[in-house]
Amino acid sequence: MEEDLKEYEELKQTLKAALKERKQYQDDITSLEQQIYDKETEYFSNVSPETGHLISNSAHTIQGNIIKGFDGFSKTSHHQSSHGGSSNTNNGHSSSGNGATVVIDPLNTGLPNKDRIFSLSDSDFVNQLKQDGLLPGLDDDNVIESSK
Repeated sequence: MEEDLKEYEELKQTLKAALKERKQYQDDITSLEQQIYDKETEYFSNVSPETGHLISNSAHTIQGNIIKGFDGFSKTSHHQSSHGGSSNTNNGHSSSGNGATVVIDPLNTGLPNKDRIFSLSDSDFVNQLKQDGLLPGLDDDNVIESSK
Protein backbone atom coordinates (compact mmCIF):
# COMPACT_ATOMS: atom_id res chain seq x y z
CA MET A 1 0.00 0.00 0.00
CA GLU A 2 2.83 2.37 0.85
CA GLU A 3 4.54 1.64 -2.48
CA ASP A 4 1.32 2.50 -4.31
CA LEU A 5 1.08 5.78 -2.44
CA LYS A 6 4.71 6.58 -3.22
CA GLU A 7 4.20 5.78 -6.92
CA TYR A 8 1.04 7.92 -6.93
CA GLU A 9 2.91 10.90 -5.45
CA GLU A 10 5.73 10.51 -8.00
CA LEU A 11 3.25 10.36 -10.86
CA LYS A 12 1.40 13.35 -9.43
CA GLN A 13 4.64 15.38 -9.32
CA THR A 14 5.53 14.29 -12.86
CA LEU A 15 2.10 15.37 -14.08
CA LYS A 16 2.38 18.74 -12.33
CA ALA A 17 5.78 19.34 -13.93
CA ALA A 18 4.47 18.34 -17.36
CA LEU A 19 1.46 20.64 -17.03
CA LYS A 20 3.69 23.51 -15.95
CA GLU A 21 5.98 22.88 -18.94
CA ARG A 22 2.96 22.71 -21.28
CA LYS A 23 1.68 26.03 -19.94
CA GLN A 24 5.11 27.59 -20.55
CA TYR A 25 5.12 26.29 -24.14
CA GLN A 26 1.63 27.66 -24.72
CA ASP A 27 2.69 31.07 -23.36
CA ASP A 28 5.77 31.03 -25.61
CA ILE A 29 3.65 30.18 -28.67
CA THR A 30 1.16 32.93 -27.83
CA SER A 31 4.00 35.41 -27.53
CA LEU A 32 5.47 34.32 -30.88
CA GLU A 33 2.07 34.55 -32.57
CA GLN A 34 1.64 38.11 -31.31
CA GLN A 35 5.16 39.02 -32.47
CA ILE A 36 4.36 37.67 -35.95
CA TYR A 37 1.13 39.70 -36.02
CA ASP A 38 2.96 42.86 -34.90
CA LYS A 39 5.84 42.41 -37.37
CA GLU A 40 3.36 41.72 -40.16
CA THR A 41 1.50 44.93 -39.33
CA GLU A 42 4.78 46.82 -39.26
CA TYR A 43 5.88 45.39 -42.62
CA PHE A 44 2.64 45.89 -44.52
CA SER A 45 1.83 49.33 -43.19
CA ASN A 46 3.84 52.50 -43.16
CA VAL A 47 4.63 52.20 -39.47
CA SER A 48 7.93 53.30 -38.04
CA PRO A 49 9.50 50.44 -36.05
CA GLU A 50 11.13 52.99 -33.73
CA THR A 51 8.02 54.98 -32.80
CA GLY A 52 5.13 52.73 -33.78
CA HIS A 53 3.45 55.70 -35.50
CA LEU A 54 2.29 55.93 -39.11
CA ILE A 55 4.87 57.47 -41.42
CA SER A 56 3.30 60.35 -43.31
CA ASN A 57 6.44 61.65 -45.01
CA SER A 58 6.29 60.49 -48.64
CA ALA A 59 10.09 60.16 -48.76
CA HIS A 60 9.80 57.30 -46.24
CA THR A 61 6.79 55.61 -47.82
CA ILE A 62 7.28 51.92 -48.51
CA GLN A 63 7.30 51.35 -52.28
CA GLY A 64 5.81 47.86 -52.24
CA ASN A 65 5.54 44.56 -50.41
CA ILE A 66 5.34 40.85 -51.16
CA ILE A 67 1.52 40.86 -51.20
CA LYS A 68 0.78 43.92 -53.33
CA GLY A 69 3.95 43.80 -55.39
CA PHE A 70 6.76 46.26 -55.99
CA ASP A 71 5.34 48.28 -58.89
CA GLY A 72 5.97 51.52 -57.00
CA PHE A 73 9.58 50.61 -56.29
CA SER A 74 10.83 51.71 -59.70
CA LYS A 75 8.90 54.98 -59.55
CA THR A 76 10.41 57.90 -57.70
CA SER A 77 8.52 59.34 -54.76
CA HIS A 78 8.69 62.80 -56.38
CA HIS A 79 5.98 61.84 -58.89
CA GLN A 80 3.45 60.55 -56.37
CA SER A 81 -0.01 62.07 -56.50
CA SER A 82 -1.55 63.19 -53.25
CA HIS A 83 -4.88 61.57 -54.12
CA GLY A 84 -3.86 58.55 -56.16
CA GLY A 85 -4.13 55.13 -54.54
CA SER A 86 -4.81 56.37 -51.05
CA SER A 87 -7.55 55.07 -48.84
CA ASN A 88 -9.26 56.55 -45.84
CA THR A 89 -9.83 54.47 -42.73
CA ASN A 90 -12.72 54.94 -40.38
CA ASN A 91 -13.89 52.76 -37.50
CA GLY A 92 -12.30 49.59 -38.80
CA HIS A 93 -13.44 50.03 -42.41
CA SER A 94 -11.56 51.20 -45.45
CA SER A 95 -13.06 52.88 -48.48
CA SER A 96 -11.26 51.64 -51.56
CA GLY A 97 -12.38 54.52 -53.76
CA ASN A 98 -14.80 52.45 -55.84
CA GLY A 99 -17.51 52.42 -53.18
CA ALA A 100 -16.53 49.02 -51.77
CA THR A 101 -15.88 48.72 -48.06
CA VAL A 102 -13.29 46.27 -46.78
CA VAL A 103 -13.17 45.19 -43.13
CA ILE A 104 -9.70 45.76 -41.73
CA ASP A 105 -7.95 44.87 -38.50
CA PRO A 106 -9.24 46.36 -35.24
CA LEU A 107 -6.12 48.47 -34.70
CA ASN A 108 -7.02 50.57 -37.78
CA THR A 109 -3.64 50.12 -39.44
CA GLY A 110 -5.36 49.93 -42.83
CA LEU A 111 -4.23 46.34 -43.41
CA PRO A 112 -7.10 44.13 -44.63
CA ASN A 113 -7.36 40.75 -42.91
CA LYS A 114 -7.14 39.03 -46.31
CA ASP A 115 -3.57 40.36 -46.63
CA ARG A 116 -2.46 38.87 -43.30
CA ILE A 117 -1.09 35.66 -44.82
CA PHE A 118 1.41 35.08 -42.02
CA SER A 119 -0.44 35.63 -38.75
CA LEU A 120 -3.84 34.43 -39.98
CA SER A 121 -2.41 31.17 -41.32
CA ASP A 122 -2.20 29.95 -37.71
CA SER A 123 -5.63 28.52 -36.87
CA ASP A 124 -5.08 28.63 -33.11
CA PHE A 125 -4.16 32.33 -33.26
CA VAL A 126 -7.18 33.06 -35.46
CA ASN A 127 -9.49 31.21 -33.10
CA GLN A 128 -8.09 33.14 -30.13
CA LEU A 129 -8.58 36.48 -31.93
CA LYS A 130 -12.13 35.49 -32.85
CA GLN A 131 -12.89 34.57 -29.24
CA ASP A 132 -11.54 37.94 -28.14
CA GLY A 133 -13.70 39.68 -30.78
CA LEU A 134 -10.67 41.08 -32.62
CA LEU A 135 -11.44 39.69 -36.08
CA PRO A 136 -14.60 41.38 -37.34
CA GLY A 137 -15.71 40.41 -40.81
CA LEU A 138 -13.55 37.29 -41.11
CA ASP A 139 -15.74 34.38 -42.12
CA ASP A 140 -15.10 30.77 -41.17
CA ASP A 141 -14.29 29.86 -44.80
CA ASN A 142 -10.99 31.73 -44.42
CA VAL A 143 -9.97 29.85 -41.29
CA ILE A 144 -8.24 26.49 -41.14
CA GLU A 145 -9.61 24.21 -38.44
CA SER A 146 -7.33 23.66 -35.48
CA SER A 147 -5.67 20.27 -35.17
CA LYS A 148 -6.35 20.24 -31.43
